[in-house]
Amino acid sequence: MVIPTPAHALVMRRATQADAVAIGEIMAEAGQWLLRRGIRQWPGYPEPDLIQRRLQHAEIYMAELGGAAVGTLTLQQQDPEIWGELPPDALYVHGLAIRRSAGGRGLGGRMLAWAAEQAAVRGRAFLRLDCMGQNTALCSYYERHGFAPCGVVQLGGWQCARYQRSAALPWPEAARRA
Repeated sequence: MVIPTPAHALVMRRATQADAVAIGEIMAEAGQWLLRRGIRQWPGYPEPDLIQRRLQHAEIYMAELGGAAVGTLTLQQQDPEIWGELPPDALYVHGLAIRRSAGGRGLGGRMLAWAAEQAAVRGRAFLRLDCMGQNTALCSYYERHGFAPCGVVQLGGWQCARYQRSAALPWPEAARRA
């Protein structure tokens, strides 16, 4: 699928084993960027075993601009650890990360719009995601992109804020610019 952007087309494609190194680099870069801001959302990333499991289950996607890998995200069919056992009414986003060199172009919002479209195409009513509850900037970002808070769960030593949006709703105008 190609989503128009001001300068280039954003191409979302399923990741392959050949993308494992790029996924790790993007995730590590995002984790370090968060850490410099005092946010320990992704300590220890990238986790090679996790990347391999997601590659084996064909859940990781790459975002490319002009043929260059600029971002990644994972779409899961279910997420019982964070959301519990629910009917198959949603897709779940994890590991949304963008190279800092591509930041500020609204790519995160475009990737989330693509994920919502994938949920709708697959007959899912919702797109769900989570983040560290103490990461107030990210929580606000998701809310600006049409996600509604769905409570907080305690996972180990951190609070996980859950968010959901309808896959069928038009994407907010603010999300197209953010």
